Amino acid sequence: MTPYVAVAIFLAGIAYRLLSWLRVPPPAVRFLLHPAPKSTLGSLLAVVKQFLFYPSLMSVNPKLWLAAWTGHMALFGALIGHGRLITEYTFVFGPLGMDKHAIDQFSFMAGSIAGLIMLAAFTFLLLRRFRGLLRKLSTPEDYFALSLVLGLVITGLMMRFATHIDVEAMRLYFWELATFRPQHLPENPFFMAHYALAQLLLAYFPFGKLMHSIGSLLTNSVTRWKM
Repeated sequence: MTPYVAVAIFLAGIAYRLLSWLRVPPPAVRFLLHPAPKSTLGSLLAVVKQFLFYPSLMSVNPKLWLAAWTGHMALFGALIGHGRLITEYTFVFGPLGMDKHAIDQFSFMAGSIAGLIMLAAFTFLLLRRFRGLLRKLSTPEDYFALSLVLGLVITGLMMRFATHIDVEAMRLYFWELATFRPQHLPENPFFMAHYALAQLLLAYFPFGKLMHSIGSLLTNSVTRWKM
């Protein structure tokens, strides 16, 4: 039951937060960041650029930008990799002449690289909160959120390097889960830990600071969109 509860909390929480933000009345006086884009397309590209590349952060703190950007991009790649539980991406790998064995090898290599990048990036982001002024400004939630993400990364890496990943068994389980008849839960201990942390992250996400990924997109839309 816990996977269904986690997904329900995630979806309901996201909907609640979005509706709460959309109900906030606009300010009487609106300020745009300058130089403001001169067209709707320019506004859209500015929002996408800020969301994907964090140029404002790069100009202020290049080291922090490098850790944040590489960590988030690796996380995005890992999420795409988890799509193998649904599809083998034959529409991508097929035209390249890659069979299942080649796809497995590429998936292992790419997933391992992404995991190691995330491990380095999020460890840096966590450790920097124990130093200087940032230590005084950090809250327990800051440490919890980063520790939760690191726990997911570490258990994911342990699945790759310490045990065998049975993709077919996991695919069967998640298909059963999607059809509301889960039976064959893989018994890999690292998978079970990874799975439990993922459910915790889903339930926590809408109500914590990790929601900034969606909030920042809306904020950039407001401050950069040409009316």
